[in-house]
Amino acid sequence: NISLSNSIKDFQLGLSYTVKTRRPTYQQLSNNVVYANRFTYQSGNPLLRHETIHNVGFMGVWKFMQLTLDYNDRRDAIIYSGKQMEHNPAITLIAFQNFHSLKSVSIFLSFAPKFGIWNPQLGMGIDKQWMELNTSYNTLTMNKPMYLCSFNNTFNFGKGWIGSSAMILQTKGDWENCTETKNIFYTNISLSKSFFDGKISFKLSGSDLFHGKKSGNRLYFDQTTTHQIMEYNSRKITMTLRYNFNYTKSKYKGTGAANNEIQRL
Repeated sequence: NISLSNSIKDFQLGLSYTVKTRRPTYQQLSNNVVYANRFTYQSGNPLLRHETIHNVGFMGVWKFMQLTLDYNDRRDAIIYSGKQMEHNPAITLIAFQNFHSLKSVSIFLSFAPKFGIWNPQLGMGIDKQWMELNTSYNTLTMNKPMYLCSFNNTFNFGKGWIGSSAMILQTKGDWENCTETKNIFYTNISLSKSFFDGKISFKLSGSDLFHGKKSGNRLYFDQTTTHQIMEYNSRKITMTLRYNFNYTKSKYKGTGAANNEIQRL
């Protein structure tokens, strides 16, 4: 990692170059075959190579506004793949493969001003990749960008009362060898209250109020295409009452160096 930062009056600027190694998970390396349906099996690929990610990032901050730009080049990117079974070409075996290079750029602009008890956060961004996927029937250009928008609000009413709302929008677009075929939009709200210096807390929340958390994707393989529609039972209301035993305002919790590998396993 190499980074440079500077400030010019009210502007804070940062530029960085990072190289990371992403190793395949044990599930991605497994050669066990899982039955999905009579036309689809799923498996891993023991021959996967690790993925190397080159990132160039820029960040600019002015008062309550922040702009971030990221350019990524994923060498030997790990993506889904599909091929026909030798004994029965009607069955597609979905696994993983290394794609030589997958380039993408993301731009995100956020605003976080404060007006008395109201703290709004508005964010707008775009994710775009450059990918040409060679298949048996043609070459697919998968460069359609995805647009992102979030609008979060926090209200501090005083005396332990906190209200919040979050609205998220993600449009259709391409990512890896997958096309998102539905716009995703959902809204969450909550109201919480703490008592006795935080020992007791109460929270009432509503999730996905307009039932917009639906998604669809179309995966492209060498000879086949799969289309999946997902509708979630995500609209709900939750009430939580919490009591903290042996409550302290500050407590250090250490983390072990092996946590990443344990999670990977």
